[in-house]
Amino acid sequence: MSDVKRISLLDSVSLERQAQQYGLAPNALERLVAMDRALRFIVSSSVAAGLPPDEIFGYALAGPAAILCIYLHTEVPMRLPDELTFAPIRREVSYSPADLARSVAAGLPDGSMSPDGKDPEAFKIAFSGIKGPGAFLLRVERPVLSMAAPRDVRMAQSANPGYVYDPHIKFKPNFSAPFPVPVAYAEEIILRTMRALVMFAKRDTPPARIDDRPCRTDDLRLLLTHEYDATTYAVGGPVRRRLIELLGTSVPFDPWVRNFVLALEDQVKRNAQVDAVPATLRSAKVTYTEDARIDFLNKVSTLADLLQHGN
Repeated sequence: MSDVKRISLLDSVSLERQAQQYGLAPNALERLVAMDRALRFIVSSSVAAGLPPDEIFGYALAGPAAILCIYLHTEVPMRLPDELTFAPIRREVSYSPADLARSVAAGLPDGSMSPDGKDPEAFKIAFSGIKGPGAFLLRVERPVLSMAAPRDVRMAQSANPGYVYDPHIKFKPNFSAPFPVPVAYAEEIILRTMRALVMFAKRDTPPARIDDRPCRTDDLRLLLTHEYDATTYAVGGPVRRRLIELLGTSVPFDPWVRNFVLALEDQVKRNAQVDAVPATLRSAKVTYTEDARIDFLNKVSTLADLLQHGN
């Protein structure tokens, strides 16, 4: 790890200029800069440790950072990721989640990590920023990435169950050069996003998870807004098939999936208000209107139908 160079954060002038261009508060943008720097550091550290470039110490990037900075990258960020998320690529990994969190923190100025305490997947990554002390949430998911490779990525350099690596598939922060990173398939992230929302519907057994429903709801909104055809195809095809596989033969799928979609629609309706996502994660240059909210809810009803009946 000591052989890998840290990459400095943006200087004050660049940070202010970029933040104004994106319609963000400078300290909010600096959290994304820190995520970018930490991700670059751990990718390089994994390779320096002798591991192939198609993994990061046995993990791949997943979650909202993958959605927003790889699959839905735009010139002005539609929203900042609320967490940096990794998921294991195999059952046995040499790095524990805490090891991974410590290594992420090591790439930042005065970086440190501390477990959340309540959410077993979550760690707080603190650092010294240009604007003062900063922090972001690191999530290390427990379920192993496992979905079959979609057809459109099977020619990638490394297409594996659950995730892909290719020099052309890059993490794209607007403030520095893009770089390739192993990443979970969008289909796998969509499935995990929906399951995270449904988990909160079980009020008798609340999940030990930070309540991220507004952001997970917004992840679905952005996918349906900007990649409607690809998202609906994924949900009615590979996502639905994977749910059937995970459920197995002991539980009838039809009644189970009806309950799943009822819970999903309920949680989306509760968390789709135009101001539900914290203002610190939203660009002032990207608006979300009441008409757009209604359109989003209609699109979620289409997802519900696809989950039940397929494409």
